[in-house]
Amino acid sequence: MATVFGPILKLWDSSPDEWQVSVLVGLEAKQTSSLSFSIPGDSSEASATFEYVAKRFRDVKGVRSDLYFYRKVIKVPLHERYTKVAYRVGNDGESFEFHVPQKGQMPHIAYGSCNGFHDPKLLKKQLGAKNASGETEAGAMWTKLAKQHKQSATRFNLLVLGGDQVYSDISLDRFEDDVLDWSWFTSTKKQKATKVTKEIEGQLHSLYTNLYCDSWIGNVPMMRVMATCPTLMMWDDHDIMDGWGSYENGRERWDIYAKGVYPAARDAFLLFQQHCKPGQAPARRLAEVGESNLSEVHVLGDLVIAHLDTRSERKPEQVMSKRSWFALNEYLNSLDGVKHLFLCVSVPVAYADFESIENILLKIPGDQGVEDDLRDHWRSEPHRITREKMLKSLFRFSREKQCRVTIISGDVHVAAHGVIELFDGESNFQRTNRIHQLVSSPIMNKAGNPLVNLILAWQGSSEEVINTSIRARMLPLRWGDVMAPKSRPYVWERNWLSLRPEKDTGAYRAEWHIEHSDYPCREEIHAVQLAL
Repeated sequence: MATVFGPILKLWDSSPDEWQVSVLVGLEAKQTSSLSFSIPGDSSEASATFEYVAKRFRDVKGVRSDLYFYRKVIKVPLHERYTKVAYRVGNDGESFEFHVPQKGQMPHIAYGSCNGFHDPKLLKKQLGAKNASGETEAGAMWTKLAKQHKQSATRFNLLVLGGDQVYSDISLDRFEDDVLDWSWFTSTKKQKATKVTKEIEGQLHSLYTNLYCDSWIGNVPMMRVMATCPTLMMWDDHDIMDGWGSYENGRERWDIYAKGVYPAARDAFLLFQQHCKPGQAPARRLAEVGESNLSEVHVLGDLVIAHLDTRSERKPEQVMSKRSWFALNEYLNSLDGVKHLFLCVSVPVAYADFESIENILLKIPGDQGVEDDLRDHWRSEPHRITREKMLKSLFRFSREKQCRVTIISGDVHVAAHGVIELFDGESNFQRTNRIHQLVSSPIMNKAGNPLVNLILAWQGSSEEVINTSIRARMLPLRWGDVMAPKSRPYVWERNWLSLRPEKDTGAYRAEWHIEHSDYPCREEIHAVQLAL
C-alpha cells in the first residue's frame, strides 16, 4: 500500500561510533510493511519490519479516514569517510538516501523556523501566488534549501527546525467557533467553565493530525528534504497555541486548554516531530523520566547540540523550571573534548528591547493581541535574571572546557547575527569571552512586521549592557545585489541558515540564504584557541 505520510527521518540517538536514524511513515491501513536499506560495508541489502507506533484519524474533505503510523530505527556505523544510506519503504516504494558524516566529524546543518501561517488571508495569498518558476511563494525557501541539499558538495547531514513547524492558529480559531460555539461575545467565565469531554478530546487529536498532514504533505520540497536528511525538531508556541505559557490571564490553566489542547498538541509533537510511541520520550531527552521538559542533546563529533524545550514549562515569569536548568548545567559540566556547543533556543537571547512597549500595553485595558509575544522575549523584565544566569553559566562552560558557544534561534521573522561578550580579563585572554547569536526565521511565514521593523531600524546595532561585565550587540549582515549589497543588523526577508563545519578545528561557517538575494550572508564562527 502506498505511503500517505512521509517518510520523515529523525536523528533518534547518537554515539561516537554510531548514528541511529528513525524512519516514520503513515499508511491508510494497519499492515505489516517492510523497510529495505543498504549501508556501505554490509554484504547485502537489509530488510526489516516497521514497528507500529500509533493510529490517528484524519478528515479529508469532510470524510474521516484512518492513518496508521510506523517507524524503524536504522543503526548506521560511523566510518573514516561519510556513509551513504539508501532505503526504500515497501517492495515498490520510492528509493531515498541520506548521508552520515565520517567518524569524529561535525555535521553539515541546515536550520529553519516558522514554517507556516497564522493568518488565513495570508495563507490563501501565499498558496495562490506563483513565482517565475511556477512554484508557490509559500514554499520558495524550501525549494532553495532542497536544491542546495541535492548537490553533493552542499548536502546536509542534519536538518534542525527550531519551532513553529506547524501553526495551529487557524485550526484552533475554527474549533472554538464551530465546536465550542464561542464568539467575540462569549464571556471569559463561560470559556473558563468549558469542560473537556471524550468527544472534544477526540476532535482535538484529529485537529492536530489534520494540521500536520495538511501543512506538510503538500509542501513537496520540505517533504523531500525531510525524507533525505535526519531532523532534530523542537516545538514552540504555534505548535501548541499562539502565546502558550505567556498569557497574563492564566489561559493555559483553563480546562479546555490544559486538559484538551495541550495534551493533543503534545501527543502530535511527540509523534510527528519526535517519532515516539504513546508514553515514550525521545532517546536523547535531557530531563529525567516523569518530567515534562522535552529538551534534547546530542554529541556529534566535536559538536554538542542542546535543543532546549522552552514551552513545556513556560509561565509569564519562567522559561524553564529550575530542575531543567540544573539538568542542562549538569550535562554541560559532564562534557569533555568537545569544541563547539550549539545551544538552540526558540527566542533570541540577544535582540532588540521591547520592554517600554510591553509596559505601555500592560496598562491598557483588555488584550491587545501582542502581549504574549513581548513577554516571550528574554529582555522582558521577568526573564532578565534567568538570561543573565544562563549567560554566566555558558561563559564559565566555554572557559573551563575551552569550547566555543553559539546560540541559534528563530521566532522573530528576521535574519540577524549578534555577539554577547564578557569582559573579565581571564576570558578575554583565552578567547572564550564571545558567544555568537545566530537568528534565522521565517522559512515560510511572512517576514517582518511594520512596527517591529521600525523599532529594529531605530535600535540598530546599539549595545545592551546586561550587567557590569556582559554586553550584547548586533552585527551588520550584507545581502542583496552582488554589485550593490545592502548592510544592516536585521534583515526582514524570509531565510534559512546553513552551518558548514571547518574540518578538525571546531569552527563553523554560517550562511543565511535570503529570499531576494543573489548570494548568502557569510560569517565565520571561529573555534576557541587554547590559552598558552
